[in-house]
Amino acid sequence: MLAELASHESFTLQQRGLGIGRKFGCGLFLPHRNIKAVNDPE
Repeated sequence: MLAELASHESFTLQQRGLGIGRKFGCGLFLPHRNIKAVNDPE
């Protein structure tokens, strides 16, 4: 998970991809309001 990226960093990452699947268009970008909500076990 990536957090607290600037807008231009997020855009560059989505253009270039990340990891071995980047050439296949793999990846899902979902905005989160707060990283704590992701790490909080309920």
